[in-house]
Amino acid sequence: MVIEQVAILYTQIFAALLMGVSYFISKNKIIYYEDSIKLSLYRTEARLSKDINVISRSSSYIARYFIVSLIYLLFPILNINYHFIPVPLYTEHSYLWQIQLICTTTLCLIGFSRSIDVTKAVFIYYVLPSAFRLICVFLRKCEKGPLAAFGFLILQISFLMTYINIEAASAVMP
Repeated sequence: MVIEQVAILYTQIFAALLMGVSYFISKNKIIYYEDSIKLSLYRTEARLSKDINVISRSSSYIARYFIVSLIYLLFPILNINYHFIPVPLYTEHSYLWQIQLICTTTLCLIGFSRSIDVTKAVFIYYVLPSAFRLICVFLRKCEKGPLAAFGFLILQISFLMTYINIEAASAVMP
């Protein structure tokens, strides 16, 4: 994926404006804007912390659900390899062998879908809010103010975009 150089330049200009906004606006207005942004960030952080605490309290349920899905996923695979459930006449023409293979494949698919559900739930309800909370804390506690901190984050994104372009160019060239 190649990102246009103009888009990278625009993100760097935007980041520079955010980091240098204190030079263009009076001190009183900067204090007013930064205080209102910090208050909004504090409210967002508190709401995210509450959501994360609710999810953390249900982590034992998530762990049990994940363990059950791993059992559903691993038992059929181990059964095929080590024959925990003995079936007489393990031959390719045995109907019992085919039934067991269908059952173990079904259990394996159930376990896989359950583990995907657990992973998705943990990512959506725990990892993403934790990341957003971390960004809110960084923006709120930055010494130069939340606008400069946000400009810094945008500048980091532009560096990532440049890195993606470099990697895409090196992948094309032999």
